[in-house]
Amino acid sequence: MSNLPLLELRGVGKSYGANRVLQGFDLSVHAGEIVSLIGPSGSGKTTALRCMNFLEAYDEGEVWIDGQLLGYSGPGRKPRDQDSPAAIAEVRRPLSMVFQQFNLWPHMTVLENVMAPLLLGKGMNKGEARALAESALQRVGLAAKADAYPARLSGGQQQRVGIARALAVKPRLMLLDEPTSALDPELVEEVLQVIRSLADDGMTMVMVTHEMSFAAQISSQVVFMEAGRIVETGAPGEMFQQPATERLKQFLKPWFNRSLSPRAEVTAVRVMNAVRGERLQGLLTTLADFGGLEGGGMNRQALSAEDLDARAWLIGEARRIGCRVWTDACANLFIRRDGLEDLPPVMTGSHIDTQPNGGRYDGCYGVMAGLECLLALHDQNLRTRRPIELVVWTNEEGSRFSPGAMGSSAFVEPQRMSAYRGSLDANGISLGQALDAHAERFADLPLREKIAAHAFVELHIEQGPVLERAEVPLGVVSGIQGVRWYQIRCQGASAHAGTTPMDMRRDAMLQATRCLPAIEALAERLAGAEQRLTFGRWQVKPNSINTVAGDVTFSIDFRHADPAVLEAFDAELPNCLPEGAELQPLFSHPPVAFEAGIVEVLQQAADATGEASLSLRSGAFHDAMYLAGHCPTGMLFVPSRDGISHNPNEYTEPSQLEAGARALAWSLVQLAEQV
Repeated sequence: MSNLPLLELRGVGKSYGANRVLQGFDLSVHAGEIVSLIGPSGSGKTTALRCMNFLEAYDEGEVWIDGQLLGYSGPGRKPRDQDSPAAIAEVRRPLSMVFQQFNLWPHMTVLENVMAPLLLGKGMNKGEARALAESALQRVGLAAKADAYPARLSGGQQQRVGIARALAVKPRLMLLDEPTSALDPELVEEVLQVIRSLADDGMTMVMVTHEMSFAAQISSQVVFMEAGRIVETGAPGEMFQQPATERLKQFLKPWFNRSLSPRAEVTAVRVMNAVRGERLQGLLTTLADFGGLEGGGMNRQALSAEDLDARAWLIGEARRIGCRVWTDACANLFIRRDGLEDLPPVMTGSHIDTQPNGGRYDGCYGVMAGLECLLALHDQNLRTRRPIELVVWTNEEGSRFSPGAMGSSAFVEPQRMSAYRGSLDANGISLGQALDAHAERFADLPLREKIAAHAFVELHIEQGPVLERAEVPLGVVSGIQGVRWYQIRCQGASAHAGTTPMDMRRDAMLQATRCLPAIEALAERLAGAEQRLTFGRWQVKPNSINTVAGDVTFSIDFRHADPAVLEAFDAELPNCLPEGAELQPLFSHPPVAFEAGIVEVLQQAADATGEASLSLRSGAFHDAMYLAGHCPTGMLFVPSRDGISHNPNEYTEPSQLEAGARALAWSLVQLAEQV
């Protein structure tokens, strides 16, 4: 097997009059390698690339392609010494090029654009050219656009057509000139994904790029240029983590200053790209086998037989990839992938208990996405500086034992356990008894006390309509609304509906309903469009069709992000109630603002996926609400179709589930690489 470079440049130079734009350029590219040319604008990167296939006639040095000198028969460097166009075309036959500005013919369809170099340059017949073009379009995911015209395509799709055109000629080496620089930011990722897939298939490439993260992740060699010269060259790990020259350090400074280390950036991208949507779907499907109901619903309540069976499966999956597992006094599960250093871990997770007829994504998605991230790290054989722990919190739903979020609240405040153990389910079984059964089932799991954590990130379905309405696949959550729950009791006197005159009635139902407009007006005045007011549970006694209500109790749920609004509602609510009504506060929790540094990392994670994102606040309670009192905490959301949750019809598109898992993977690595 020959060790001859597929492409070699020896001392190549190029001038435009007195302006030397390229000088002394040396480069060797072997089959299968990916070389990225980086540097400031005007440094000669594109000129060097165009000299490689003689789109620019170089003035000095030599360009060799697969052992043949390109452009000249001898050492002469004058136009009259150039080879014929046919001879040049023959030498550069192994090469193809993807242009910065797409260079598609607007009057031709997508298929015709891809066929053009085959018909005009290769002299193929139409049948053969069509077959190759269709195969190339299939390769870049645009087979369905074959008959469309360029004007009907997005910028990302047009560039993918350019890549297909370059692929159709069956090159051994592809030259790519800033393939994403003409694209809007949201379109960049779709092109980068195609290039990644080419790299995975072993395509040799030389690429001019300003996408530093991408260059760091994909390249086998990086070349930094300035003023037409190579300043520094080497492997991406060396170039991006320990630049040898001050000039490269200065050039990379904006990248370094994003509070993200180059090592973390490279590792995060690798792990993010190792997330597999199909595997995530498989994990969710397997989990749904534990407690699945006819009609698609789930009944896997906390510490039930179904829950314990699901936990056994999950523990087995964790141990299979070398993770360690602990539990605690509230049967929370802690699944750890060890880090390089013994530091407080980065935690992620949610819950796997469900409502009695719930959906398959609420909570469960966050746990399975966390497991997918651990599998991606395992696939890449990567260790982060800090450990990463996947946590399964016990009884978040509160559908079997009250209150909800037992596991996360008891982890943060262990003193809660003494009261929690006495909580009874509908069959009279106490939480303490259920915990004892869990301990017996998993007697091999070591017990662990509360430990310090570096951060906690919870990935969850939104359980609302905001992301779907905005047509945005990712939500970066800034915090959780504060809440007040009250119970109001209005007392009257039961009486016969037919014999008691209206002016002599003491109708508790009328008392209750007549105060509702005043409560609504209070919420509107204090909170405006941001109000979240619900009149929920109603109890009417004697609850008879022909009896005046003598006793009515109803509940109020009021939520807002501003503590001052909640306090004002507390103060003014009694003024809205009828005389003699009883007001009982049931529950209160202040608003939670997630730590700004974590929110920033999660926003960067969303950006790293190339997906659009939206900042929003959670209206629902989550385990993260309690973890925020223990360590820096944040949340990511993915859309819920029609805003439905706690329902068998709960659904999120697979592509959105994968996007959330990719963002989670990126963020976990970034946080786990922090000192």
